[in-house]
Amino acid sequence: MEELENRIKEVFENYCEVYSGILKSGFKPWANDDEHSIHETNQVANFIFMYKNKRESSIASIEFTIPYYDKISKSYKIDRVDGLIVDNDIVIFIEAKRFSRGTKINGLKRDLESINEIISTDNDWRRKLKERLPEKEKTYKCYFFAVVSMIF
Repeated sequence: MEELENRIKEVFENYCEVYSGILKSGFKPWANDDEHSIHETNQVANFIFMYKNKRESSIASIEFTIPYYDKISKSYKIDRVDGLIVDNDIVIFIEAKRFSRGTKINGLKRDLESINEIISTDNDWRRKLKERLPEKEKTYKCYFFAVVSMIF
């Protein structure tokens, strides 16, 4: 766990350095100068690029579809996690939210609950997800990484 924490810290620091250079260049990746809001997909993609630079053998996906059980409608649905990294025996689910509206906090909580239900419940959905991973017989350690931006 400590090794993963150090790796994530290093990747995040590199990510921040690169983004700082992009912003100092005068490039503005936002459409609204009042908010300076950078789209979540941009944040996830750049984080994944930085991770892949450190761990070339890792596999990554953006907008990775996952099935989940919706307790409100009491049915199975398909949703997407913003990013997914598979690195040896580690799977990192990445979800990004802009907390400009309070509803996003509840959305992040629902995302975490959905992912937790999939990985902690032995059911068809979990087996289907595992079949999509590189080594189906391997035991994977799963982590959830939230990329959060605040707008004031």
